[in-house]
Amino acid sequence: MRERAPRGIAAENVRVETPGTLALRRFRRDPVGMVGVTLILLLYVVALMAPWLAPRDPMAIDLGAVLKPPSVAHWLGTDESGRDVFSRVVYGARVSMTIALVIRLVTLIIGIAVGA
Repeated sequence: MRERAPRGIAAENVRVETPGTLALRRFRRDPVGMVGVTLILLLYVVALMAPWLAPRDPMAIDLGAVLKPPSVAHWLGTDESGRDVFSRVVYGARVSMTIALVIRLVTLIIGIAVGA
């Protein structure tokens, strides 16, 4: 069914918005929502690029560098075993994002099953 154009406007100039496009347009105007999406996408990029971003092996133990403060060699310092904290955080993002993705898929499957 076609919508009627208001008086004085040609029917081909009327743009009908679906609920999805309307929601997307409203979301783009929300600065807090856009910052959140940007941060999540950035975290996914960091998680995917972990082998190239992490300067050291996250499991490598260096007993000579136990509990060192942040420095050029160790951006976030080291832990009790001398492991680089920055490398562990970057690789930890991979685990967190994988778990979040699996949980979303499981809830999607359960939601579809319950809804059907």
